[in-house]
This record gives sequence, C-alpha cells and structure tokens, in this order.
Amino acid sequence: MTLLKLALLALASGATALKLPTVPQRIRVRTARVRAPVVQALPDFADAFTVDELTKKTTRNVVGLQATAWGALSLFPGKAASMMGMAALNPLETLVMQGSALALLGLGMHIRVGSDGDASQTGFLFFASWSYLMRNAGGVMSGTMFQVSTLVNTIMAVAMARRQGGLWKTVTSLDTDGITSILPRNDAINVRNVVGIQCLFWGLIGMFQSSFLFNTIMGATGARGAAAVCSGILSTGLAVNNILLAGRVFGASSDSDAANTGALFFGGWTVLIFLAKNAGTVSGQFVVPIMAWNALMTAYCVKEGM
Repeated sequence: MTLLKLALLALASGATALKLPTVPQRIRVRTARVRAPVVQALPDFADAFTVDELTKKTTRNVVGLQATAWGALSLFPGKAASMMGMAALNPLETLVMQGSALALLGLGMHIRVGSDGDASQTGFLFFASWSYLMRNAGGVMSGTMFQVSTLVNTIMAVAMARRQGGLWKTVTSLDTDGITSILPRNDAINVRNVVGIQCLFWGLIGMFQSSFLFNTIMGATGARGAAAVCSGILSTGLAVNNILLAGRVFGASSDSDAANTGALFFGGWTVLIFLAKNAGTVSGQFVVPIMAWNALMTAYCVKEGM
C-alpha cells in the first residue's frame, strides 16, 4: 500500500508539472483607412479652353465664362451698345468699352484658372457692382437685353454670396475680405505685384477721378471729355473691371500667368491709345509717355511669360 500511494503521488505531481503547449491566438487588428484629401488640380492658361475644362460644372466656369463673354462682346462696341439699348457711341466711349474688354478677358481667364472659392468672392463683387451700375444707369441703357442682364447679375450676386456663407455674412465682411481680395498679397517685387498695382491704379483713378483721367491725362476735353462717357456708367464699369482684374493678378498662381495677363493688358492699351491718338480722340501731353510705358511693360511681360 505504501508503494501504491507513492506511485499515485508521483503520477499526480507529474501531471501537475506537465504543461501542454499553448496554441497562440490570432489577434485581428483593424486598421482604419485614412483617405488622403483629393486635391483638384487647377488648369493653367494653356488648358483653360480645352473642351474638358470648358464643360466642367464649376463655379469658376460659371463666373469666368460670363466675364469672358462680356469681354468678347465689348470688343465690338457698336454691337454691344445696340444690344444694351444705348445710343450710338462716340469715339471716347468706344475706346472705354474696348479697354473694358481687355480687363474682362483677363479677368475671365484668371477666374477660370483659379479656385471655386476665389471665383465666388470675385463673382459677388463683379455681379453686384454691375447690377448696381445698371440699376442706376439713368436711362442710358434700355431694352430687353438690358433688363435681362440686370436681373441675371442680381441673381448671380446672391448666388455667389450664398457660396460664401450667405448674403449677410458676405456683405458685412466686405470691409475685410472684400478689400483684401483686391490688394497685393505681399510686398515682394514680382510680376504679379508689378502688373497688379498698375491695374489697380488705373481702376482707382477711373473710379474716383474720371474727369482728371479723361480730361487732363488723356486730353479728351470738351464734348469728348469725361462728361461724354454715358453719365459715367462706362468709365465706372471700366474702373470696376480693372480693380477686379488687379485682385486676380495679385492672387495669380504664378508670375507667368500674371505676365501673360500683363502682355494682354499693356499691349492692348498700347494699340488702343495709338489708334485713338491718330484719330484725335485723345491728345493730352501724357498720352505719348503712357504709350511708351505700356509698350515697355508689354515687352517686360512677354519676356517674363516665356
């Protein structure tokens, strides 16, 4: 019995000491998939008029193509005046409308190669300004096209405001965001600032000192002076377009884009002033220096755009 008890104890202790191999458990770790933000590539000037870009349903197309269309129409002042119910334009009014076309074409291009956010901001200023000008045209414009354009501009201004958080937010932030959008982004000496500051200068002087601009600087006195420019709607419209163009040039994605706009702006004005001077529309003492400066700026912009 003693031996049997010892044997049982030995078996029990051996069983206790025996360790069975453990099977490792497979632990499943769920990893969250982090999606990288999709950055939409913006088109450059070369791709802006491809079918692919033109057919995209974006805010920048909605705003930019309208500015471009008005710019193209303004290249033909007689046709534009007829469509908007205006009387026959005098030579100075023709010059102003063609100059406005240059600003609109450049503005439309910059809006279309920018972001939708910038397009909404510029679009509100553009449509709201022109809606105000048309509603206060004082009988200078009339007809169905004029009425439809005024209504569309008003609707578009509200739509652009809604894309920025609502009409109240947009209007109450004009003294900050609105003004910032038309000012230089930095104090660097680059093509964007060189071109943009000059667009802004001509816009501001046309907005607040149109008589000085046309009568003194351009030498269009008497019946051909500032008073002849349709009670100011054309000259003020030109000023608005130049100011908004300046804002978009300041915010251009590259100096090359700003240089291309500058070549269009300065080159176009060189030709327009040359033709107006030969026709006797402008004859001020500053006309020739302005022409020479514009020609130099055109050459500079062409060089920088290469």
